[in-house]
Amino acid sequence: MNSEKLNNWVQTITGLAIVIGLILVVWELQQNQDATLSQLSSEYWHFASQERAAIFGEDAANVLAKACHEPANLTESDLIILEQYYEGFIARISRLMILRDRGGFYGRNQWREALFGLDMLFMSQPGRAYWKSVASKWVNPEIYTAGNEYLASWNQPMCSETHSVWMQAIRQAFKS
Repeated sequence: MNSEKLNNWVQTITGLAIVIGLILVVWELQQNQDATLSQLSSEYWHFASQERAAIFGEDAANVLAKACHEPANLTESDLIILEQYYEGFIARISRLMILRDRGGFYGRNQWREALFGLDMLFMSQPGRAYWKSVASKWVNPEIYTAGNEYLASWNQPMCSETHSVWMQAIRQAFKS
């Protein structure tokens, strides 16, 4: 009888060990799947970032300056560069949200800290027009709502004002 009881206990413990082992295998597979999906997502965003950089070309700074100081003189190709530039900022915020949604790699609302990246978009009239007319159609509603809240509380001067003050200060410094 004792050996039969011992045999039953050994079989029970063995069965539990197998079940626990299977649970651990399933858990590891899920972890692997999350890591693989995150890697694929990261590679996609990296490729999109490189593609945007290629579209910017060597004239992005001039286009940004024109958007700031001479928005009426923007050309079609300038608008394409600006669009890619603005979308780059929005894509970064979207990426943080994806990381948040993929198993908590990023805090629940930490992506909101990245909204400061929209400053470059909100500092110029073309950027604000893009936000209202284009981004409103494709940006994740959670980001768009947060962006509108951020814009409503935004008290920074437009880039043309900032650059004018800065240039005056630089010119003044060189006169001395």
